[in-house]
Amino acid sequence: MCEEWMDSQVFIGWAVKNGWRPGLTIERIDVNKGYSPENCTIIPYALQAQNKTTNIRIKINGEEKCLSEWCRIFNFPFKRAWKRYHVFGYRDVETIFYEGDLRRRSIS
Repeated sequence: MCEEWMDSQVFIGWAVKNGWRPGLTIERIDVNKGYSPENCTIIPYALQAQNKTTNIRIKINGEEKCLSEWCRIFNFPFKRAWKRYHVFGYRDVETIFYEGDLRRRSIS
């Protein structure tokens, strides 16, 4: 954390001036740099969760999103998609988001 933010009043002033309110959180723009006014922004918690470096990123039709976001878009159970990716090692989108039971899926 930068020296100026060690003073909690300075930090609170920056946060409020930059749009903080309940339901929002501070996010580093560059995760490899520290917390400072030039490297931080205020965003919703849901967006911050999508920016974690541990997220599974999947590209569909040239658009990359985290697995949880694709699950919301497709209305698909996240735990099922996560298990197919992590436990079974599937990487193709059709298999990860297949609606049925993979044990009954015929593979051509």
